[in-house]
Amino acid sequence: MLIAGSITQVTSAISTACQAADAAAILHTIIDAAPKPTKPQSHSELGYDDGTIAGGDIVLQNVNFTYATRPELKVLDDLTLCFPAGKTTAIVGPSGSGKSTIVAILQRWYEFNGHPETNQLVSNGHSCTRSANRSLTHQVYWLRNGLVSISGQELRSIDVKWWRNQIGFVQQDSTLFTTTIYENIEFGLIGTEWEHGDKATKDRMIREACVEAFADEFISRLPQV
Repeated sequence: MLIAGSITQVTSAISTACQAADAAAILHTIIDAAPKPTKPQSHSELGYDDGTIAGGDIVLQNVNFTYATRPELKVLDDLTLCFPAGKTTAIVGPSGSGKSTIVAILQRWYEFNGHPETNQLVSNGHSCTRSANRSLTHQVYWLRNGLVSISGQELRSIDVKWWRNQIGFVQQDSTLFTTTIYENIEFGLIGTEWEHGDKATKDRMIREACVEAFADEFISRLPQV
């Protein structure tokens, strides 16, 4: 009986190891894949101008959203919302009402299929109709659809790296790396034009960020400043 019990335990461990090996094989296939050669596109080639795009209204039109893990629960139901440029807008609601989902949509963590026939963008009273992008599956369209635009241009047509660099996002649960306060704040410059700037410029920007965040007072009282 002891031998039989030991064999049973070994069998379970072997099964788990085989599953891990299969998962690792898939992961290594992705890691070892040769990168596709890409030519960096300028913003003019991408079809927009930095100033006009970043300074326009953000519009969500007839947006529906459902998480794949909870297909029976509709988080956003035919939501139409406009964030006017240059103004502060607050989204208020109970937990689970879709506040974080709206932010995730604006950051483009989820792509949309638009309308199956036409895409209509509305901003500042102007509208335009264009052919829909059918590259995403019907399953994606079923889970999330609608139109998200900024300055009248569809959000998914904008370079995602450039767009995310225009967004400052502070979560309610902050994560600090095991290093100095200075370096934690300096990480925020990664991906910006100041990432490789001189130390004097970084010092000034980091101090200004601390002042704007009302953190300079308690930082100056720390023993190792």
